[in-house]
Amino acid sequence: FGNNGVIGKNLNGKFKLGNNIDFENGEITPIGSYTSPSTNNPFTGIFDGGDKILSNFTIKASSDYAGLFAYNKGVIKNVVVDSASFIIAGVMYNLGIIAGYNEGRIENCEVNNSSVKKTDSNNFPSCYVGGIAGRNKKVSDDYPGQITGCSVNNMEIEALSICGSIVGYNNGTIENCSSSGSVTGSWSTSEAGGLVGSSLGGKITGCSSSCDVIYVTSSTNSDACEFGGLIGYVNNSVITDCFSTGTVSAGNANNVGGLIGLFESGTVSGKTYSTGAVTGNSNIGGLIGKLGTGLAIEGSSSDYISSSGTVTGNSNVGGLIGCVSSNTQINYCKSTSSVIAGASPTQNFGGLI
Repeated sequence: FGNNGVIGKNLNGKFKLGNNIDFENGEITPIGSYTSPSTNNPFTGIFDGGDKILSNFTIKASSDYAGLFAYNKGVIKNVVVDSASFIIAGVMYNLGIIAGYNEGRIENCEVNNSSVKKTDSNNFPSCYVGGIAGRNKKVSDDYPGQITGCSVNNMEIEALSICGSIVGYNNGTIENCSSSGSVTGSWSTSEAGGLVGSSLGGKITGCSSSCDVIYVTSSTNSDACEFGGLIGYVNNSVITDCFSTGTVSAGNANNVGGLIGLFESGTVSGKTYSTGAVTGNSNIGGLIGKLGTGLAIEGSSSDYISSSGTVTGNSNVGGLIGCVSSNTQINYCKSTSSVIAGASPTQNFGGLI
């Protein structure tokens, strides 16, 4: 492993791991690199972890785009990681345990008891930070940006913004993935989610998160934040058959939801729900904090889209949705959430909206 290992010297090769490897708290460097769209060395081969375990290692990130693989355009599958972390040099972007940046396929990978968080007060993750990949992007059918059947367990993510336990920023496809642990955003413009921080033009299907999502900042009443139990910010994305059960604690932030913080465009459908407690300032909902113009939330008579966790905020607080824009359709949805006024309540409280 590492950029000077056999994989790093054969980035288009085919590899299969034959045994567990315990790195005994050693350091490794990312395989491949990404400097710019025209200057990069992606992994384009196939790496099959064979369900063997890579354990007790630290990824030494000396530049942006870092993980076991810095930049993946190939196939990474059946990799199990236990007890991995980062040493970060500077303020860094695009960090993930499996890959910093994925345009290829990551399949059936598992990351346990691991973290992506600051090394010290001067060296920390900034944006595009995830447990599987920092950024997941579809470029073409050949490079689909696809993450399937992956899980993270007892994952700890801490970043300024655009962070999630599976992926920080998604513009590809995420299917049948799950997560547990915690995700913390600490910037006045944070986008943080239990599964994905921000999804723009992506598809997320059959996914779940029990992560606790937390906002830690000295800023007050930040309208530029989005925090969700599953996804912080959604635009032009399709969300189907997903749920979240973790708490979302963002006491002085706006746009906070049990499933999605701010949903600007796209669709939510299928068996989709949230059960965790939600706390924020304004635009606070048990399912969605704020819903944009002209959108449709479509459940069915057999599968209502629903929320059931306690919802606490100061204004625009709803059991299902905190704030709804014009020309919106909400069909076959329900909430059994308790709605509670926060420390400085002002206006607009509803059992549903």
